[in-house]
Amino acid sequence: MVKNKKNIKKDRKNLIDWIVKIILVIVIIILFIHNCELTKKNNTKPTSTGNVHIIEIKCDSKNTCEPTKPDDKPNNNGNGGKNNNGGSNIEDGELIVFDKDIEWDGVTEAKIFTNSMYELEDTIAPESSNTYQFVVKNSNNFKLKYDVLFIEDNPYHANMKYKLKKNSTYVIDHYVSVDELMSLNNILDANSNDTFYLEWKWVSSSNDTEIGRLGNATYGLKIEVKAESVND
Repeated sequence: MVKNKKNIKKDRKNLIDWIVKIILVIVIIILFIHNCELTKKNNTKPTSTGNVHIIEIKCDSKNTCEPTKPDDKPNNNGNGGKNNNGGSNIEDGELIVFDKDIEWDGVTEAKIFTNSMYELEDTIAPESSNTYQFVVKNSNNFKLKYDVLFIEDNPYHANMKYKLKKNSTYVIDHYVSVDELMSLNNILDANSNDTFYLEWKWVSSSNDTEIGRLGNATYGLKIEVKAESVND
């Protein structure tokens, strides 16, 4: 039986309708998958930078972190073996700095930037924050005067801010940049120690997105402890 032209035209129309419907279904599926990917991306944690966390203590040539040793030879100021800044000869003992994981020895890597946002991984991102604790211990039988200094390596200008507490008292009680972060002229009695709490936070700023897009941005912080003996 031969179909007439009317039936052929109808069949073609039905075929075209089916093709259009199939194309529409495929487009809807593609759009749905694309939307799911966007939702997943938007729900992930903020894009973070990598970080470098180096702590540096100025040590002598033997890489032992002892207080500054004055010259044993008498000088012209009439105070024998004592130097002009009140230091005295050191025969034994040392200054020890440590955290919950390691004792610092020369240039030491420490976990300053662990935080709950990244399951205690060393990764920072805008609004991430935590507190790093370290101890300065005088194991000598005489007093020490010491400074704690902070040096930042921040080529991508992450807006990192800090507070600093020594024992139970804030040295700096509001967030400041590294340029204002320090603790000077601390006196530590013989066989005693001070505990420092470095509170850090990446405060959100206008260049966060730009930093995140880099993918290989880094941030570094060095903590430097300098000490010398003092007279009672």
